[in-house]
Amino acid sequence: LWYFRGTDIYGTSTNGYFNSVWNVTGICYYLTPTPAVAPRSLADFEKQMESSIESVVTDKAEVVAYYDLCGREVTNPTKGIYVVRRADGTTGKVVK
Repeated sequence: LWYFRGTDIYGTSTNGYFNSVWNVTGICYYLTPTPAVAPRSLADFEKQMESSIESVVTDKAEVVAYYDLCGREVTNPTKGIYVVRRADGTTGKVVK
């Protein structure tokens, strides 16, 4: 996460934040080598209830392409996080 000065987030406590699951909305920046999300205010943090984590169960479709987090196609993926395109037209994230 990346915080901007002048927002109500800057300088606040993180007590209790790491014991929960959050939906965070914000501006996405690609800072080499990893992306960062910059919430605009405390209102961009929405606490999820324990049973509300979404899960989708589908048949495993064949992966036809791997992309890095900058959207470049990767021909020989190694360890890392990738966005994949599957044969059935769906996309998703995978960790190798």
